Amino acid sequence: MLRRTIGALCIATTLGCTTFGPVAPRQYVLTKRPPEVWVWRADSSVVLMRGPHFLADDSLNLIGLVDGNYLEVPLSEIQQVKADRPAPFKTALLLTVSVASIAGAAVLVSGVGAGTEPGTSLKEGLP
Repeated sequence: MLRRTIGALCIATTLGCTTFGPVAPRQYVLTKRPPEVWVWRADSSVVLMRGPHFLADDSLNLIGLVDGNYLEVPLSEIQQVKADRPAPFKTALLLTVSVASIAGAAVLVSGVGAGTEPGTSLKEGLP
């Protein structure tokens, strides 16, 4: 039971820490080095680019693997780039809810507020 609870919290924390949305291509790729980004091109095509990067001498073309082949896309032809990015508000909310849930479960398990007099067991309080 404990393993399942810990596993569920780990999955929830992972999902809560990021969100998918638009990013500035050059700045995001150079600073975050994401494993993949989605590229919306001016011709209305959308491609998943793995290992996106810029060459040191050329920061005008986004380069990466698309369907197993290297593709070079000029920034002027890119309409939008989307990627996973940090989501601090969702993370804080997730942590708050997790702590409150654990505290609530601890109170239920400990029997506090079970309606018995202090110093008596649950069995003594039953008719």
